[in-house]
Amino acid sequence: MQTVTSILAPLLEQLVPMLGAVLLAVGSYAAKRAADWLRLSNDAQVRGYLNEVIENAVGWAEADMKARLARAAADGATPAPKRDDWGTAVDSAAGYVATRVPDALAHFGITPQGLRQIIQTRLSGV
Repeated sequence: MQTVTSILAPLLEQLVPMLGAVLLAVGSYAAKRAADWLRLSNDAQVRGYLNEVIENAVGWAEADMKARLARAAADGATPAPKRDDWGTAVDSAAGYVATRVPDALAHFGITPQGLRQIIQTRLSGV
C-alpha cells in the first residue's frame, strides 16, 4: 500500500518549479509597477519645482516691467508697455529659468521656444 507522501512526491516535484516560476512572474510584475509609480512620483516632483521657478521668474519679470514703466512715467513718458518691453520681460524670465533648472527643462523636453511660450502665457497684462 502506498503512503500519501509517496503519492504526492512526484506531483510536488513538478509543482514546486512551476510555483517558483509563478512567484517570480508576480514579483517581477510588482517590481515593474513600483518602478512605474516611482517614476510618476519623480515627474510630479520635477514638474512642481519647475513650475515654482517659472512662477518666480514671471513674477520677477512683471515687477521689473512695472518698475521700468514707473520710471518712464516719472520721466514724462506714457506708462504703457511696448512690444520690446514684453520681449525683454520674456527673455529675462526665460534666461532665469534656463540657468536655474536646465535639467528639468531637458527632462520634459522643453525647448527655448517652448519655454518662451510658457512664460508668455503666464505674464499678465501688467
